[in-house]
Amino acid sequence: MKKILIQEDEKLQILQKHKVFKKVLQENLENLNRGLVQEQLATGVVTDPILNAAQAAGCISNGNLIKYQGKATYFKVATKDSDKNRYKQGDKLLIYPDYTYTVLGPDNVKKGTYSWTCPEINKTAETKKLQSTNLSKDELKQKYGAQEYSEIENKKEADNPNFYKKIPQDGVDTGFLYIPVYQKELLGTSGYTANSPQSEIIKALQKKGYILNPSPLEKTSFRKVKFENEELGGLFPNGIVAYIDPKNLFAKTATDGSTLDNATSVINTKECKMVINQYWENYRDDITGTDVEFNKLKAQVMACKRRYYPNRWGLLGLAGNQIDKKIDVLSRKANEYDGLTTPSRTSKWLLN
Repeated sequence: MKKILIQEDEKLQILQKHKVFKKVLQENLENLNRGLVQEQLATGVVTDPILNAAQAAGCISNGNLIKYQGKATYFKVATKDSDKNRYKQGDKLLIYPDYTYTVLGPDNVKKGTYSWTCPEINKTAETKKLQSTNLSKDELKQKYGAQEYSEIENKKEADNPNFYKKIPQDGVDTGFLYIPVYQKELLGTSGYTANSPQSEIIKALQKKGYILNPSPLEKTSFRKVKFENEELGGLFPNGIVAYIDPKNLFAKTATDGSTLDNATSVINTKECKMVINQYWENYRDDITGTDVEFNKLKAQVMACKRRYYPNRWGLLGLAGNQIDKKIDVLSRKANEYDGLTTPSRTSKWLLN
C-alpha cells in the first residue's frame, strides 16, 4: 500500500475537525435526550405561587419554571448525586407544586417520584394554592380540617397566621374558613421528619393512648383533651386536640411519667369520691387550671358517673349519697345542694 505523508499542520487541522464534529454530536445527543422536556416548554411566562415562593426562599434553584404535560413544573438538571441516592449527577428533576418531584435518567426513563419540603416557603403562596383549587366548603373541611369562625375554639387567635390559615369562602359567617395549623401538622403535610421534636411529641402522646386522628365512633365515645402550645414546648402554635379512652386517664404512672403495665386499671369508688369532691370544690371557686388539667379531671368525673352513679358506691354509704347529690346538681337534675346551684346549659362545668 502506498504510504501517504501528512504535513504536521494538516494533521492538526484534521484533529481539530474531529473535535468539533465530536462536540456537535454530543450537543445533538444532549438535545435529543432533553427533547421530552423541551417539547413541553410553554410559550410566554409560566408562574406558580408555590414554585415561585420556593425559588425565592432558595429551596429550589439552578432551574427554570416550565409547563410540562400541561402543568407548571420546575425543571433542572442535577449537578451532583443525591445524598439519599434518589438521583445522579446529570439526571433531570421535574419539581411540582404538590411537593413531589420526578427523576428522569439521561435516557429520559423515569427513576422514581419523591417528596420535597420547603420550611421557609411563603405562607401566602400556600394560601393561594388552596384558593386556586376551587374546593367547596365541605371539601376544605374534610381535606384540610377547615373551620368556620363559629366553630373555632380559640377565637381570639382567629387572625393569627401562626394559629390559623384563612381561606376566603362565600357563604360563611366571616367570609373566611380557618385551617388550624396544628391539624395541618398532624396530617404530616408540614415536612416533619421521623426524628423531629414534633414527631417525638406526637409519638409520646400516642404511646400514652392518645388518638390524634380519631374515627367518628371514637369521637363520640372517647374523651376530648386539649394540649396547649406551652405544654408542647412551643412547637404546636395551636396546641393539639386528642382523644382518649376514659379508663386510660386513670393509668398508674411511674415517677418519670411513663405508663406502667396496669394502665387499664379501673378507677375505684374511693378514688371517684376524691375526684368528684375536687371537681365540686373547683366548681364552687371557679378554678379550672389549664385546659388539659380541667379536661382530665372532668373526664375522670364522667367516668365515675357512668360507672357508679346513681347509688352504686358500695361501702361509701352516706358519702355515696352526698356524691350523688353533687352529681345531680352538676348534671342539672337538681337545682341546689350544699349552697351551690346548677351550672347553665352552656357551662363547661355541666356533666352530660
